[in-house]
Amino acid sequence: MDQQSPDQLGKGFAAFFVNHPLPMWVFDTETLRFLAVNRAAVNTYGYTEDEFLSMTIRDIRPDEDLNRLDTMLEAPRNLNLAGFWKHRRKDGGVIDVEIISHRFPFEDYNARLVLINDITQKKKAQEEITKLALVAQRTDNSVVITDAHFRIEWVNEGFTRLTGYTAEEAVGKSPKDLLAGPASNQEIVKRMYQTLQNGEPFSAEILNYGKNSRPYWSQLSVQPIFDDDGVLKQYISVESDITQRKKTEERLYFQATILKNVKDSVIVTDLDGTVRYYNQGSEAIYGYTSEELLGNSVKLLYPDHGKDQFEEDLRLVQENTEFEGEWEGRRKDGEPVWVNLNRSLMKDARGEPIGLISVARDISRWRLAEEKWRESRNHLRSIFDSTAQPYLLFDKEFRIIQFNRAAADAIHQIFSRELTIGEQILSYGNSAITDDFIRHANEAFSGDRVVVTREVSLTPGQRQWFELDYLPAFNEEGQIYAVAFVALDITERKRTELALRKSFQEIRNFQNALNESALISITDLDGYIQEANAAFCKAVRYSREELIGKKYSLINAGFHPDSFFADMWQTISTGNSWRGEIMNRARNNSFFWVDTTITPILDEQGTITRYLAVQYLITERKQAEQDRESLIANLTDFAFMTAHNLRGPLARILGLVSLFDPLQQNMELNNTVMDKLKVCAGELDQVIHHMIAVLNQRTDLFKENQS
Repeated sequence: MDQQSPDQLGKGFAAFFVNHPLPMWVFDTETLRFLAVNRAAVNTYGYTEDEFLSMTIRDIRPDEDLNRLDTMLEAPRNLNLAGFWKHRRKDGGVIDVEIISHRFPFEDYNARLVLINDITQKKKAQEEITKLALVAQRTDNSVVITDAHFRIEWVNEGFTRLTGYTAEEAVGKSPKDLLAGPASNQEIVKRMYQTLQNGEPFSAEILNYGKNSRPYWSQLSVQPIFDDDGVLKQYISVESDITQRKKTEERLYFQATILKNVKDSVIVTDLDGTVRYYNQGSEAIYGYTSEELLGNSVKLLYPDHGKDQFEEDLRLVQENTEFEGEWEGRRKDGEPVWVNLNRSLMKDARGEPIGLISVARDISRWRLAEEKWRESRNHLRSIFDSTAQPYLLFDKEFRIIQFNRAAADAIHQIFSRELTIGEQILSYGNSAITDDFIRHANEAFSGDRVVVTREVSLTPGQRQWFELDYLPAFNEEGQIYAVAFVALDITERKRTELALRKSFQEIRNFQNALNESALISITDLDGYIQEANAAFCKAVRYSREELIGKKYSLINAGFHPDSFFADMWQTISTGNSWRGEIMNRARNNSFFWVDTTITPILDEQGTITRYLAVQYLITERKQAEQDRESLIANLTDFAFMTAHNLRGPLARILGLVSLFDPLQQNMELNNTVMDKLKVCAGELDQVIHHMIAVLNQRTDLFKENQS
């Protein structure tokens, strides 16, 4: 029978089938061959339609999934949510998918229609979040996990340090109710909840209030968490304290506002130097009032040795239209004053020069500070060169502006080259290093500080880890003119992290192994169950929810005397461990034996807070011991019975033997003795057969008990 194309399914359904954004196919449940596939399936899996139609659904399954596939196909349902699977693409790649299949009429085929949803990226994202959760408790930032209704479920220590609230005080409350205050931006809060309820992440700077109404600024980032079915389950927020940064920003803004409103010196003169305009800023800088200088020559502001400099300044401005630079003037009191001077040629409507506009800012103190800075720069340079961290400063064309000795040594060690001022930093390194370097540097030139971690090989066989820091460098105008690159060797820290990660994994492996083999439970000081693992619940046949909060005596079999448990409590309540064998009773009234070790759990002050019980099932061993004791008792009874039953016939045989006439003189007596001996031998034979029957019976009973 020829296979049908999607168009044969009906025009309406064919369009739906072919153009559906998710992969779909129809397969024969008897042969498992593909009967039809849509475009999304072809695009997702890489097979052509003809290739698909020559294959079965087993061909796209990894080998480890084939048994599960066969089991599922043995009992199909009308509508079957087949769950989560792994599929293999044509290029060999394996993707995680969620499929839904439905019994589907397809001419004479027993067919099923399958809808596939690729969840590979979603699963990877979920795994990444799980990994991040492992370090959430250790981070200095505040980490908060809430349920889907924004009720706090968990906080880390960073949250307590930032807000002052303990986990006990925070759990169950809403972050809004706990942290919002009178100056919090309610519009941001409203936008945050709307964004999160739409399933989208949210990030913002917000003013919150900690315990005792202490305000603080934070950089808040909130991520919604979805389960495998795409249902929103939780939110995780990371909050970093930016209070100091905000204070710095406010201070910088305040200073900028002051500088913006400070009035510099503005002087307007004729071409001969006669002052026509003189503002209050000029009065503050030069000490002359407007009345004293208006109409007089601007040369009053020149030092004695520069009275003739005005004509030269005028010539330079006329030639270049504008002049800018540092200029030494003289105050009314005769003291020199240094200003940053900008002179422009002023023209009339016809373009003819008519005067000069001079704008000056007092830089006298800056000049003094610059001299001191120059004095200390060499000292700072020596300190800078002596630092162990490589440092580079380069401009937007990636030309080297400055570097320290550590950077020069590192470049020489890696590339056997010397660093040179003005050389392209991109000429060092391979394409992979260069591409990363350019990307991070461009982010820094955009104003963002970039910190990345990279593993490099300085010498063959030696791997080192570095924290690479790209910091924007600003000039006096607040513009980014360069990027400072600092490399911090964090090899030892990374080795420590790897060792800790390995130790944590070993601990998790040990914990998993213990959970698989042992019955573990925790009680409070009064014997109420607080925790129980799956093996414990399986043994006692109660669920964990049914056990929590119940007295441990719930599973007491009543086998042991009160003195047995009194001795146990006396031992553990004094801080010592106790070990013994206990018979317990399960929910179904079956009994089981456990080899039990109970250990007190102490707090930091050495006070007992709870008890940990680790138990191993020994019911089979105890049963074997009881069977052995029963067998010994049966064998003892059997030996006694055997001796008793054999003693009578043997005694009679011995007596008859003593009557036997060896000389054959009394044949009548001998015949009588022989007849009696035959009777005794028959009795002895019956006793032996009875002994064998009893022995076989008890042997069979022992074997039955053992099985």
